[in-house]
Amino acid sequence: MRMPLRLVPAASEFVAEPWRPAVWVQVIALSGLLGLAGGLFLVAVWNPGRFGEYRYSLTRWELDNLVGTVFTVLDVGPNPTGEEADLALQRYFALTTRIRAEEESPAPDLALIDTLVNERATYENDVERIVEGYVDEAVAKAGLRESLPLFDAIKVTWPPVDFELVGPPRLLITSPRDRILRSDLLLRSDLSLAEVEAIETEAANDETSSLIVSIGGIATYPAIVRDNRSYDSLLDTAAHEWVHHYLAFYPLGRTWGSGGDSEPLNETTANIAGRALAEMIRAAHPVEFPDEMDGRGPPGPEVTVDFREVMQQLRLDVDALLED
Repeated sequence: MRMPLRLVPAASEFVAEPWRPAVWVQVIALSGLLGLAGGLFLVAVWNPGRFGEYRYSLTRWELDNLVGTVFTVLDVGPNPTGEEADLALQRYFALTTRIRAEEESPAPDLALIDTLVNERATYENDVERIVEGYVDEAVAKAGLRESLPLFDAIKVTWPPVDFELVGPPRLLITSPRDRILRSDLLLRSDLSLAEVEAIETEAANDETSSLIVSIGGIATYPAIVRDNRSYDSLLDTAAHEWVHHYLAFYPLGRTWGSGGDSEPLNETTANIAGRALAEMIRAAHPVEFPDEMDGRGPPGPEVTVDFREVMQQLRLDVDALLED
């Protein structure tokens, strides 16, 4: 294969020299290849253990989204603004409302749902970039940007806001029956009801209870954010997950998983800060959605239970059982 050439001026004439990519391009390409190779190796040798065929692989998620993450960091790709951004948001969430209504109907039309999901996918990347930009702007207004090393005057959002709208994995929660303690395991999002029930049955025994639940998002990088949610909920979740990313560079975030109060404090901080950032976005970028077509599902039955009262009584009942 012939080496590509480039023309370089030399005095009054041009000479041909072998072409070489810039150093920064070589570094990025090499880093990406090394990361890809390392990830593929881990996937190949990883022992999935119990429920292996149903487990969700975060390593595979990171590898699948490596290129998109690089594009986000380098700000490569379309970036709708103004009326174009509002139109993309309105269309995406109108389709989400229709999808949720059909999914919750007594006899869902699966072909129609597939058609609506495919149409919505054409707006997905635009919506991600729009909301990422809104969160980035709110972070700047909140004074949370960081100065670059050796360049104090240049401030950037770190880490860059990055999330993907997808169906997030499910969570298998197991807990001993005689004390308050839990273990988690991520499972695939496409599990059938029969598979969910079978896993819950296999995971439970006389000493252990189990439950599989849906989740709204995970602070991977890029963050996993549920696609079937309203616009307001998306703002809250996208900002919430970025706060988790931000905290990872501080003691509070680095203590995640160490036990004690670190996780509740981390979640509380992300809840409060995420909602504050989302409110800043709503004030700066109001979007009008026609006829409540903002991604919300059909109204459910009227709530007749006092949540606080029920939870308080449940806590008293649990404490009484643990004392026995």
